[in-house]
Amino acid sequence: MLINEPFGTRADGVNLFINIDALTDEKGEVVRDKDKKPIPRGYYILQNETGAKLDAAIDVENAPYTYAETDEPIEKVAETEEV
Repeated sequence: MLINEPFGTRADGVNLFINIDALTDEKGEVVRDKDKKPIPRGYYILQNETGAKLDAAIDVENAPYTYAETDEPIEKVAETEEV
């Protein structure tokens, strides 16, 4: 489920919003972690205006961007072992 919700406020007072494809439960409600943040579903979102595929987007309040869900899983980055 694509959600857009408050994310925080910058030091200059501008409100930020997160856009993410969030995991939902059987009731259709967003599943959240212990800090009440939405848990990602694991798929990219598409920024309609630019065609950019993103795992999440944080925009300023009233940003002109819209987003759509995709069926493309987010690629996991392989961890490297430190020597």
